Amino acid sequence: AVAAASTLFFTVLYGGNLFDCLTAAFCGFLVQLLSSSIKRPDIYRFAISLLGGIVIAAIAVGATAIAGTGSIDKIIVGAIIPLLPGLAMTNAIRDTIMGDLVSGIARLAEVMLTAVSLAGGVGVVLSLYVYLGGAI
Repeated sequence: AVAAASTLFFTVLYGGNLFDCLTAAFCGFLVQLLSSSIKRPDIYRFAISLLGGIVIAAIAVGATAIAGTGSIDKIIVGAIIPLLPGLAMTNAIRDTIMGDLVSGIARLAEVMLTAVSLAGGVGVVLSLYVYLGGAI
């Protein structure tokens, strides 16, 4: 419920209408449910981020195509913001400033991998949508 509320308010912050907000809230709820149900030590964080990006983009594209209204970009941005590793990025910068270069670089690599996997998941779905004749 908290994930749905946060994505809803992020979508409002980025200028989404009611349809965008409700769709993003559904995306946030579903991705959090999916993430908590498959969170195991043998599944890497980047795989969960990739799957989250795919799910968010697929729901955004499907909902806007079916309803004929809404903004795909506002739904995706509103739903993906809570998944971004902001705290890990802050820790990476702090470690680097404090002189712990190995730890800082390792955390930065983790942050970049997570962000690239989120973007990759969204990119795959949007590329497929455009290839199949949809217009963004």
